[in-house]
Amino acid sequence: MSDTTGDPLKTIQAQLSALLEERLTELDAILRASEATTQRIIAAEAELARHRAEKARFDRDMASLDTTVQTSAAELDALRARAESARSGRSEHEDEADRLKAEIAQIDGESEALRERIHTLQTEARTIRDENATLKRQLRTLEENVAQMQAAKAELRSSLSALTAQAQAVSLSSD
Repeated sequence: MSDTTGDPLKTIQAQLSALLEERLTELDAILRASEATTQRIIAAEAELARHRAEKARFDRDMASLDTTVQTSAAELDALRARAESARSGRSEHEDEADRLKAEIAQIDGESEALRERIHTLQTEARTIRDENATLKRQLRTLEENVAQMQAAKAELRSSLSALTAQAQAVSLSSD
C-alpha cells in the first residue's frame, strides 16, 4: 500500500508541481507583463514630465514673446507716429520750399527789372554826360563869344567915344 499510496501521492504531488509550475509560469508572465506595463508607465510619466517641462518652457517663451510683441507693437506705433510726423514735416518743408521758390522767382523777376532799369539809367546817364560835355563846350564857346562881344563892344564904345570926341572937335572947330 505504501507503493500504491505513494503513487497517488506522487501523482498528486506531480500534478500539484505541474499546477504550481503552471501557476508560477503564469505568475511570471503576469509579473513580466506587469513590469513591462510599469516600465511603460514610468516611461510615459517621464515623457509626461518632459512634456510638462517643455510646456512650462514654451509658456515662459510665449510670455517673453508676448512681451516682445507688445514692445514691438509699441515701437511700431511710435515709428508710425514718427513716420507720419516726418511725412507731415516733409510736406511742410515742401510747401516752404515751394513758397521760397516762388519768392526767389519773384525776386529774380524784380532783379531783372532792376537790372534793366539800371541799364536804362546808365544809358541815360551817359547821354546826359555827353549832353553836359556838349553844353559845357557850347557854354565855353558862348562865354568866349560873349567875351569877344564885350571886347568888341568896349572897342566900339571906345571908337564911338573917339569919334564923338572928333565930331565935337570938328563941330567946335567949325563954329
